[in-house]
Amino acid sequence: ELVIKASAAQQVMERMVELGQRVEGAAPLFKLARLDEMLVDVQMAPELARQVAPGRAVWVRQGEGAEVSGQVVSVGARVNEGNQGVSVRARLKPAAGSDLRPGQWVSVRLQLNARAHTVAESALVSLAQGGEGVFVEAAPGRYRLVGVRVLGRQATTVAVSGLSDGARVVVRGTAALKALLP
Repeated sequence: ELVIKASAAQQVMERMVELGQRVEGAAPLFKLARLDEMLVDVQMAPELARQVAPGRAVWVRQGEGAEVSGQVVSVGARVNEGNQGVSVRARLKPAAGSDLRPGQWVSVRLQLNARAHTVAESALVSLAQGGEGVFVEAAPGRYRLVGVRVLGRQATTVAVSGLSDGARVVVRGTAALKALLP
């Protein structure tokens, strides 16, 4: 009987050989992973990737599971030819019992530069004088239009500048509000 030990506490992710199979020297037998520290790679539009820097906060969630926080460790310098995205890598330290596993698709939130905010694309309205804006809640039931500058788009999310921190942005009914403008 042969006993094989890993160099550190890790979980077996894949067995690459079968019992009784002949293997060559230095051939991999198992794929192992540490689940107490993980790297997540995010493909972002170049305009959005410019708003991210190493050290920025990142939050990852798989399905309805708990959010796991981490930090950006690198932002790629080149655009991926296949998807035209820039790779942003973050390091996570999931708590014991976390549902995160290597290879899963996850939802990711990233802290952008201080001047940038993210809004749902449905919140944007075209302004008569050109440009774009969003409606923000000025008081309960009262809204005002704020001009914003679009910094980048990713799927259904848009990074914008021109909003104050904590602004409550309207994401539904924007066409009705726009129709009420003078």
